[in-house]
Amino acid sequence: MKIRVLLSALYDSDGEPPHYQTRLHCGKGEFDVNRVDTTHRLENLRFQMRRVDAIHGPPIQAFIITSDDEHQSENVPEHDRRMEYITGFTGSQGEAVVTETKAALWIDGRYFLQADRELDCNWQLMRAGLPNVSNMTKWLKDTLKPGSRVGADARIIANYVWETWREELGNAFYNPSSSV
Repeated sequence: MKIRVLLSALYDSDGEPPHYQTRLHCGKGEFDVNRVDTTHRLENLRFQMRRVDAIHGPPIQAFIITSDDEHQSENVPEHDRRMEYITGFTGSQGEAVVTETKAALWIDGRYFLQADRELDCNWQLMRAGLPNVSNMTKWLKDTLKPGSRVGADARIIANYVWETWREELGNAFYNPSSSV
């Protein structure tokens, strides 16, 4: 019975998964005081995305933040939890994307409820594996205009992931080492 109640929070009255923007306590005038307010963090990141000297090239329109660290550790040290800092989400796995106007976090089924409770309303929660939820690269291609540039910190992305993104995003993927 409890499992059914918990799962029902993820589905609408027709038994269908809700649109990814359906979020707990994100209605007009609602705010959960236990969530980290990421408004200023997002504003600061977006400012850095526009600064030519910060990225060593033309502005980028999206930035990817993963839950990884430079050593690909299973347990990321607190000082390397970049995704947790920018999103407020404390789960151990996920991928976040910040664009000029949107912020989205992809998580798997282990974290659906936790992420919904921890993310503030600046974030779209992308419940990976559910119908009608795009993966990160498809969402980026659908969201960004042609000619847009996508950045990521190459020090913390595994090479196979980096190459997959480069292949899936094509010319939009920004490689900072090519312009330094």
